[in-house]
Amino acid sequence: MTNLQKWQIISSKMVIDEPMCQVRQDQIKLPNGKTIDDYFVSIKPDIAIILPITANQEIVFVRQYRHAIGEFVIELPAGKFDVNTETAETAAIRELREETGYLARNVRKIATLYDRPSKDTNNPHSALQKVA
Repeated sequence: MTNLQKWQIISSKMVIDEPMCQVRQDQIKLPNGKTIDDYFVSIKPDIAIILPITANQEIVFVRQYRHAIGEFVIELPAGKFDVNTETAETAAIRELREETGYLARNVRKIATLYDRPSKDTNNPHSALQKVA
């Protein structure tokens, strides 16, 4: 196995700092010595995603409009949260209730998955729950 090395951040600055969008521009040095001056990183909050399964073994989805693609999509209930004030499990329960009206108990965290770790800073936390 090769000796893996992290990239070195030479400098970093916020180029967009708005409530709905934060983007950081890093100047980085790769392990091979090459420098990249404009590596852009999206700063995003963590997300709680819940896989709700009813007593009838049905999965509860939500249909929501997603502006970036201009379409309505079917997806699992999910939403952002602040890791300093709320756990992923609590956020998943809250999002399920807000988006579907279903109540969940004893949520079990099953994973923390990175959907785009090369460009985004957030951690999508996934939870599993049978709902009433």
